[in-house]
Formats: sequence, C-alpha cells, structure tokens
Amino acid sequence: MLKGLIVRERITLDELKSFVAVYEAGSISRASDELGVMPSTISRSLTRLESKLNTSLILRNTRNLEFTHEGLKLIEYARSISATIDDIECVFRSVSSEPSGTLRINGASPVLVHLVSPIVKIYSQKYPKVKVHLQNNEEVVDIIEKKSDIAIRVGEINDTNYGVSPIGVSKRRLLASPSYLKEYGFPQKPEDFKNHILLGLDGPSVLNTWPILDNSGNPTKISPNIIASSGEVLRKLALEGAGIACITDFMTNSDRNLGKLVEVMKEDIIYEMRELNAIYHSTGIMPPKVSAFINLLQKESSHLL
Repeated sequence: MLKGLIVRERITLDELKSFVAVYEAGSISRASDELGVMPSTISRSLTRLESKLNTSLILRNTRNLEFTHEGLKLIEYARSISATIDDIECVFRSVSSEPSGTLRINGASPVLVHLVSPIVKIYSQKYPKVKVHLQNNEEVVDIIEKKSDIAIRVGEINDTNYGVSPIGVSKRRLLASPSYLKEYGFPQKPEDFKNHILLGLDGPSVLNTWPILDNSGNPTKISPNIIASSGEVLRKLALEGAGIACITDFMTNSDRNLGKLVEVMKEDIIYEMRELNAIYHSTGIMPPKVSAFINLLQKESSHLL
C-alpha cells in the first residue's frame, strides 16, 4: 500500500436507495414504511453515507428534513444509479413479474374522479401488491418533480422528455341543467351568450374558447361570469343550475344519460376530439406496475370516454 494513501469505505446501493427513499417520501418514517425497514435502520444508513462522503447531506430538525446542496446533487447521481440497477433487474426478470410497490398517478381532479378512479378499483383487485397514490394537480406539472410514475393529461403532448401512451379521445359539449334552461331559455347563436350566465376556467384564453363558430367563422371566445380553477367544480356549478359550461364528455356521461345536464346548441357545435394520454418517464424500461396500469386503462376506459 502506498504511504499516505487514504482508503475510504465504499458507499453501497442500499445506502443510496435509502437516501433516495427519504427524499421522495419526505421523512425517515415514511421512507421506512416504503422500504419495509425500521426508521433506525434508515437513520444509520444516512449517517454512514454522510461519513463515507465526508459531507452533510440532510439538515435535520423536529419538523422536517432539509437537503443540502450536496444532498440534492447526490440525489441526481443516486437516482441514475438506482434506475440503472432497476433496468438490469428488469431485463433479467421474468416478463410475467407481478407488479408491486407504490404507483403514483398524477392528474387533474376531473380525470382522477371520472376516468382513473374506476380503473384503480379494478387494478387494485388485480394487483394487490401495488399501493396506489393519486396526486391531484389542476395545472400541468413535472412528473419528476412531483415524483409521479404516471400522469394522465387532456390535450396534445408536445414534450419529448416523456414517454406517451394514448388512452383515447373525448368530445366537448355546451351543457346546462334543466332548471337553468327553464329560467333562461336555450341560446340559439353565440350572440345570445350575452343574455346568459357563462361558466369558465381560470387560465389561458384557450380554456375559454368554445367549439361554436362566431360571425367570423372562428371558435367563440367567451368572457365567463363565473370562473373556476377546476373542471370538476365547473361541472358541479352546471349541475346546480349556475350557468352554461363547456365540458368534456368523460366527465358528464352519467349526467347526460340521467338528464341532469342538457346539451345546448347541439346543431352548431364543432365536435373537436380532445386527446387523453398517459405520460411516464421515458428513460429505462417501464416498470411492471406502470405498464400494467396503462394497459388496463387503455382496455377498460373506452366506455368512460
């Protein structure tokens, strides 16, 4: 051995996985639940990792954990290493490997309520070893930042950083409750909207562009009287007779079949088809828990759209 050479103990894969688990879970106790070990085991693993790297990775206090700059940098490397190991295991694992672990699914509340929830029931019965975590976000989010495995999105996907699996398409319609239409009547043309209460979404103007052509031959941009940040709230307002809303079919199939919502200006609507897609991490091999859910969603969702 060369004189003066310092030999440090090597870090292990288990230590890196424990570190990543703490970051993703947000606490040592939740990470221990995910990994099925005692919290003290996780704590000792973190201490060994900091000792081997000779740096502080996490600032601990009684309320939360704060990752240092070095800790956040290590997360990038640790995830990459862990993903590579997972890929190797996937390659040599039987194709029929049973899905397991935690599946995090992100989506806006209408998607989770009307599309994902019915599928989750079937999925959980079929794959009892998978714990499903539904993450509600009305806005488009980074699935890496949110630590999601899958996100279900309405509309075209242009981000090439993700893998994309098409789920189906769904129409938009103008809808109102029978009680509202009894009081205000049916609009016959876009100019009549000024005499009605219009329900719209908070966000870009494209969200409040309805598939009805105006005098210029363009889709009608409305100025909503009542604005909601969620499509599910919009649906509820329409059901309560608060006004006219433009809502996607997968949210209102039951409402329309039961006569709770009635289509407005049916002859003039431009039935544009809204895409629904599942996006997921494009790097590496798709885990069985993810592929199983996407396959089931594609198979079972046709009657929901």
